[in-house]
Amino acid sequence: MHYVTIDNSEGDLIEAIPVCSESCGRQYCSDNGLDYGGFNGCHELEFDGLCGSCNSVIVGVSGAYDN
Repeated sequence: MHYVTIDNSEGDLIEAIPVCSESCGRQYCSDNGLDYGGFNGCHELEFDGLCGSCNSVIVGVSGAYDN
């Protein structure tokens, strides 16, 4: 799993969008008018989540979140 990170004008992280691959990270940036900041990957999610670009399920290490 990868993250597209969005910083404010002071350089502080304000959002991290999970994406399933580097190509989805590039696509997310292109679709949202962001500069692609490079590879930010090899992260794990605790629970399953959705890719911010293609909406594919990103499998987390603990599976689906169950209240």
